[in-house]
Amino acid sequence: MRFVNGSTNTYPTPEVEVKVVLLGHYFCGKTSLLERFLTDRFIGENRYQNTIGASYGAKKVTLNDKQPLLLGVWDTAGSERYESMSRMYYRAAKAAVVCYDVTDEESWNKAKFWVDELKRNEDSCKIYIVGTKLDLLVMMSQEKTLGVLGCQGRIEDQNFLHTFENLAK
Repeated sequence: MRFVNGSTNTYPTPEVEVKVVLLGHYFCGKTSLLERFLTDRFIGENRYQNTIGASYGAKKVTLNDKQPLLLGVWDTAGSERYESMSRMYYRAAKAAVVCYDVTDEESWNKAKFWVDELKRNEDSCKIYIVGTKLDLLVMMSQEKTLGVLGCQGRIEDQNFLHTFENLAK
C-alpha cells in the first residue's frame, strides 16, 4: 500500500499499480499522447525531441467508482537502436498502447512488429492500437494517409480487439 500524494495519514489509501507501456515508431506521437494524458496539454510542434531510452509518468485514475488505480506509463524510445531496451519496459506490463502515425506507412509496419513482439513475449498483456496525428488528415489527401479507416482491413486481419484514433492537440 502507498500513501496518496505523500500523505502522512495513519491509514494508507489502497491503490493498485498498473504498468502500461507506449510502443511505436519514432516521432509517431507517443510522448504527445503521454503528455496529454498526464497534464492535459499539448506542447506543440518541434518541441519534442527523440526519447532516449524511456521516460516515465504516473497518474491516479478511478474507473466506475471503484478502487483507484495508479497507472505507471513508460514512454519508450522509438528508434531502432533502443529496440532491445524497450523489451525490458514492456516486461510484465498489464497493457501496451502501440501507436502509429496515420500518415506514415513505416510507422504502421513498426506497430505490427510491436504487436507481434508482445503476443510472443507477454501473452497476458492487453494490446491497444492507437492511430495518432489525426489533425494531419485534414492537411493531406486521404490517399496518402493510413488512418484507422485505411488500416481497418489490416487491423481485422491481425485480430486486434482494441483500436482507437487520437489527436493529442
